[in-house]
Amino acid sequence: MDERELRLFMDRAEWMADANCRGVEARLFFPERDEDAGRVKAICRECDVQAECLAFALNSGEHFGIWGGLSERERRRLRRPAVRVMVASGPMLRLPAKEDVA
Repeated sequence: MDERELRLFMDRAEWMADANCRGVEARLFFPERDEDAGRVKAICRECDVQAECLAFALNSGEHFGIWGGLSERERRRLRRPAVRVMVASGPMLRLPAKEDVA
């Protein structure tokens, strides 16, 4: 997938229609610093489009909220080039093991 195709994929974001978070109060995905995000992350873990959501957040530079089951701090660790890979069907990421993002 070249850069133009990647941009089209990110702009269309058709995957959002299949996200578990559709219809859930958006504020829950933007917890305060001292607020537990476990409930929201559980929604993400069960989502069929978790990888697409995470790829979207990383590629668009999203700095706030829970995306793809990860906080901004956790996503910052993934922005290192070594963990991003591309597959023929679109941008995918190696999801980190729990011990990598703790």
